[in-house]
Amino acid sequence: MMKSQLNKIAAFGAAFFLALPLIASAQSYPSPTFNSVVLQNPLSPSNGGTGATTSTGTGSAVLSNSPALTNPAITGGSISGLTTAVPVASGGTGANSAATALSNLGGAALSGASFAGPTGLSYTNPIFALNDSSGGAATTISYAVGGTKYFGTTVGTTGYYIQRYASGSFVDYPFSILASTGQASLLFAPPSTAQRLGTARTSQARHR
Repeated sequence: MMKSQLNKIAAFGAAFFLALPLIASAQSYPSPTFNSVVLQNPLSPSNGGTGATTSTGTGSAVLSNSPALTNPAITGGSISGLTTAVPVASGGTGANSAATALSNLGGAALSGASFAGPTGLSYTNPIFALNDSSGGAATTISYAVGGTKYFGTTVGTTGYYIQRYASGSFVDYPFSILASTGQASLLFAPPSTAQRLGTARTSQARHR
């Protein structure tokens, strides 16, 4: 009799332990809250972690070297600490200075540009404009060969002048048009410095 009861108890215990996982899986447990958790290994990104073991001074996680970022969005922030310029092919300038960036992008320098080939304008009603921003001097175009100036044209407040040079030095204005009257003249003597800058009328000797 005793043996039979022991067998029943053993069978019940075995059945209970076999059914225990099923009972446990059907239970609902509250989410635990911990003040701190110390992990032996970093929590992987696939499990909601960073995979990192250190952080920056601001508490941000430190990523591994050369992390792959897919379409990162930077809003209201900045990127600092770059030691290599972003290449042109990636939307950058490939340079660490404005002058080099302008050169890399094929732009002309705003001051002191020197063109080594033919330059032209191709546009509807193209305009090439020279402006003396001071409003009191003149605009001048010089024509040189081998670095030696031979002729030039100057436009000032008094008129339009063709300049003649000898060995690179100014000689005279062989032709001029007064702005006030439109009178065209041939000159035999150079006007004064003030006249060359267009700030005074030019005394002229005219062919009749």
